[in-house]
Parts: sequence; C-alpha cells; structure tokens
Amino acid sequence: MSLILFKAPERQAEATPSADAILRSKTRTNAVYTRIKQDPLQGYFQRLINPDPTQAKFGGGRGFDLYYGVRRQITELGGIVAQLVDGAMKRKPVIVPGDLADEESVRVADTMRRLWDDVPEKTVLLRKAIDTLVTCGFSPIERVWGRDEQTGMVIPQRLIDRPAQNFVWDTDENPRFLSVVDPFLGEPIDPLKFIFLRDGSLNTPYGESRFTELYSAAWLYQQIRQFMLDAVEKYGRPIPHVLIPRATDPNDIADIDAFYTGKFGTYTRGMYDGTEIKVEYPSMPVASNGAAGRSEIEVLRFLQGTMYIHLLRTQQTQDKTGGSRALETTRQSITDLAALAYSEVVCEGLQAGWMRPTIEINLPSLDRALWPRFVPDMSSTEDASALHKRIIDGIDRGVLYSKEWYFKRFGAQEAKDDGDVLGHPKTTITTNTDTAPPEGDPAADDSEDVGDAEP
Repeated sequence: MSLILFKAPERQAEATPSADAILRSKTRTNAVYTRIKQDPLQGYFQRLINPDPTQAKFGGGRGFDLYYGVRRQITELGGIVAQLVDGAMKRKPVIVPGDLADEESVRVADTMRRLWDDVPEKTVLLRKAIDTLVTCGFSPIERVWGRDEQTGMVIPQRLIDRPAQNFVWDTDENPRFLSVVDPFLGEPIDPLKFIFLRDGSLNTPYGESRFTELYSAAWLYQQIRQFMLDAVEKYGRPIPHVLIPRATDPNDIADIDAFYTGKFGTYTRGMYDGTEIKVEYPSMPVASNGAAGRSEIEVLRFLQGTMYIHLLRTQQTQDKTGGSRALETTRQSITDLAALAYSEVVCEGLQAGWMRPTIEINLPSLDRALWPRFVPDMSSTEDASALHKRIIDGIDRGVLYSKEWYFKRFGAQEAKDDGDVLGHPKTTITTNTDTAPPEGDPAADDSEDVGDAEP
C-alpha cells in the first residue's frame, strides 16, 4: 500500500495560437530582454552604455582607445588583425540576381552591379570597416546619397568609413553622433545616413569586440616585453663595480652614489686602500652566454600564439620550408574560415544598408524574391588556373557565365578585330574508326586543303 501525498495536476497541451493572435500579443512581438531592464541607470541618462566588461574595468573612460592603444604598442597584434582583414578581402562582395531564371531579376542585378562598381574606393572602405569591426565590435559607414546620371536612380554614391568612438545609442537603440555640440548624449542621426556592421553579438547595438577577451593576453605581452627590454638594458651588459677609497668622507659617499647611479643606473660599490675612485667591469658580459631574455622570449611566443588562436583560430608560422606543408596549408584553411564570417557580415550589412533602400526607393514594386543580393565572391580565393579550369568545366555542362565578369576577373580585354586576336581555339574533329571521314567537295568554294591531314 502506497501513500500519495501529492498528485500533480495533469497538464493539457496548449493549442497553437493563430497568426493574428501572435501579432496582437505585445509580449511575442517585442523583445523581452532590454538593456534598460538590466541597468535602470541607463534609462536615467537616456543613453545605452557599452556593456564591454574589459572597457569598464580597464578603460578608465578611454573607450575604444584602450584597444587601439594596445594595437599601437604591439605591432604584431596589428599584423594579426591585418591578416584577418586580408582573409576577408579575398571574398569581396559581389551582386547576384535573386532569381537566375527570371529576366527582370537578372536585368536589375546587372543595373545594381554597374551602380555598385561606380562607388569609388571600395577596397579602402571595406578594409577599414572590417578592421574597425574586429577592434570595436561595430563599424559605422556613412552613406552619401546622389542621383545616378545614366539611370536617374537615387542611390548611395559614396560610402565612407567613420570612427566607432563617435557613436552611441539611446535607450530606443537609435544611433547618435557624438560631436562638440553634444559630446554626451549625441546628435540624432537620419535613419538613411549610416550603415552599422556588427560582430560578436546582437544583444547590444555596440556588438562585441574581439579585443574584449584578447586584451589580457595583449597586456601581459606588453608588460613582459617591457620587462625583457629593461632586463637586457640593465643586465645584458657588464655591471660596473665602483671602488671608493676607505678614507673618503662619509658625507661625500652620498654624492658619489648619486653620481654613479645617474650614470650607470645599476652598479656595485666597494672600498679599497687607495686614493682615487676606480671603476671596474667584469671580464665576462652576462649577454655573451645567450641566456639573457631567453625565458621572456618563450613567454612572448606563448602569448603571441594565444593572440593568433583567438583571432585566426590557429597559430600561424608562415613556414612551409622547414616544417610540414600539409600542417601550414591546414592552418591557412582554418584562417580562411575565420575570415569568411567577416565577409558574410559585410555582405549582410551592404544588403540591408545599400541594396534594400536603393530598391525600395527606386523600384518599390519589384518582388522581394527578385531583389539582387550581395554574396562573398568565393572564386576570388582560387588561383587563375584553377578558376579557369572550373569555368571551362562549367561551360561544358551548359553554365552561362558573364563575359563581362570573365574579362574583369582575369584582367583581360576583348579583341577589337581579327588582327587583335591573341590566338584562335583549336578544333578537334573526332571520327568513328568504322566510318571513313567525308571527302571534301573540290567544286565547293570554301573547300580546304586536307592533303596534310593525318590518315
């Protein structure tokens, strides 16, 4: 016999609400988690504070200058970031039709591609935008609107990278520009004025910087390197030994100590039976045995590897001669995958900030499924021979490539006339061995001389 003290009520499965019921519910259509609920002080100031814990603990009000200061002092760190930017720039954003089978979609994509090609200095813009994205967590890009003379469309004709330090968000997550007019709350910004790329997290409009977790390793790297330089400077040379006559007045010893401390920094002192001050040096310098700074260099290599792993997902030695080629090739592939995420972020930002407003303003009736899209150019990561082979294989299978894209991709120009042709394709005629090839008609005007042909 068992005694039941409590019996849980049977829970019936809730019916799935209708679409209209979902849209009427403010709980379902609005975000529950907000920064104001987590930090009411931000609501008092009407400004969202960057929740970066590293800046809050070590920044001292410097903001992103904390990270840029580390980059300026550790040149290796700037090089690692540049390597990540180079990997992302291998796959520049290109425009493709929303539906390849629809003629209108292809036509609009061709128009958008020409307009995008006319935007000046895109390479400089994208490199700096990705660099800022890695360092700060978000990257502002200013849009300068104008009218295209050929199509008459109103488009962002110029894109300019701007420093992230000058932007904040209010409690409604609207961006504001910090200026001399309002350096705390900031001036309101037109919704069509800036594009904001974000990395790391969408929990906050500030994104999440990669330096938030990288800063501790970078700080230790900086301190140990400074310690190593100080040690080499002080102890990597003979330490002077100053001999002072025993008859020296004790009041004069303090002046002698101050003099040689200012001259040598570190020195040893002794007394001897003489009349003059002597300075002697050890016969064997400490640095000559190769031990000076060795332990510090090992720690620096470890911390440098940590920074590589955090940014590129793997260490990079750039050595394919003394080590394993397969290992270095694998490491490079891992780095390319880490950089691919930034190529995707750039394409998503341009799609929302350049393509979408351009289509909505100039082609409002175009079906959204036909909108052109920004995608990373995966072909730019291949060498010319591999890409050319892939194109030829695609043509043999019926793929129709753009001739304009082909010439632009390989940096070639189409021949103007027959005299400008570099070479003609060879035509191979295959025949069945059981059937003799047809003989040429000697009466025909366009018959060819086949006398030299192989049987």
